[in-house]
Amino acid sequence: MIRRAEMNDLPAIMKLIEETVTIMEKEGNTQWGPAYPLESDFREDILSGSLWVYETAEILAGVVCINQAASQKYDRISWKLPAPALIIHRMAVSPAVRRCGIGTALLNFAERQAAASGIATLRTDTFCKNPGMNSLFQRTGFSLAGSLYSELKQGEFYYYEKPVQRDADNH
Repeated sequence: MIRRAEMNDLPAIMKLIEETVTIMEKEGNTQWGPAYPLESDFREDILSGSLWVYETAEILAGVVCINQAASQKYDRISWKLPAPALIIHRMAVSPAVRRCGIGTALLNFAERQAAASGIATLRTDTFCKNPGMNSLFQRTGFSLAGSLYSELKQGEFYYYEKPVQRDADNH
C-alpha cells in the first residue's frame, strides 16, 4: 500500500536509507552518503506532504518524494516535454524486497499523481553509477533528456523525463 509518510515513519525511513547507502557504497555508487539524504530532508518532505511510503504488512518497503521542486541544474537540461512537471526525488526500496515491483509501483503512483493534478510530464535524475535506478527508469518508459557532470561526485548525472499517460477516467 502506498500512503503519505508521517513523522513516526522517520526511523524506518532512515533505516531503509542507511541500508540503501551501504549497498550503493559496495557497488561504487557515491550518489548518496553521509551528507545526503539527511533526516532533515525527509522531515521537510513530510511537512510539505510530498513524501510517500510503500508499506507491506511486514515493513516500510519503499519511499519516494514527489513534488514540483526542481534543482537549478534542471534549467541546464534541454527537456523535450513541457513543464510543469512532477519531479521524483529520494526514491529508495528496501534491499529485502528489491526486484519485487515496488520501484515500478512507486513510479506508477507518481504518474497517477501527475495525471490527477493535470501535469503532463514526470522528471527525475540519477547518478551514472546507479545501474539499478537507470535501468528502472528506462524499463518504465522514461527517456534520457540529458546529462551533467558533477565535480563533487566525479561522474555524470542522467536526467530523465516521461510523458504522463492519461487513462479515459482522467480526461
